[in-house]
Amino acid sequence: MVSSSQLNWQIIRNNSSFLVKRNGVQMSREAGNLTAQNSYKFSGIANDRAVSVDASAEGFALTLKSTGARASKPAKAVQKANLGRNVRRPARNIKGALAQYRPDLASAAQARLYRLNQVKKNAGKKYNLRTHKRASK
Repeated sequence: MVSSSQLNWQIIRNNSSFLVKRNGVQMSREAGNLTAQNSYKFSGIANDRAVSVDASAEGFALTLKSTGARASKPAKAVQKANLGRNVRRPARNIKGALAQYRPDLASAAQARLYRLNQVKKNAGKKYNLRTHKRASK
């Protein structure tokens, strides 16, 4: 029997192993959460349709998780697509893929893609936390 996503959210909202509470802010480390906010909209566990953008060996990957009709077959409930190394084309692909699936998460998914690209670009550079500038090598 499959429980509703609203019921799942009511259960895990304040009691989750992924929940991080610091300085009066609740964040979440769960897979499928694009913004790390502890809210129903971005939850990868509670929502029937979860979206995640991750870095992969081929560049970037878009993962779509859907439950409901496929709840009894978890391997088929996850669809993963490699987006490539360039950033502009995957940004358009994300917008197109999420137009029918979860249009409310399209901008958050694109923002995560751009942030992952910045992290990949600056992977070998040192960062000075006091001045917030890149340290020269």
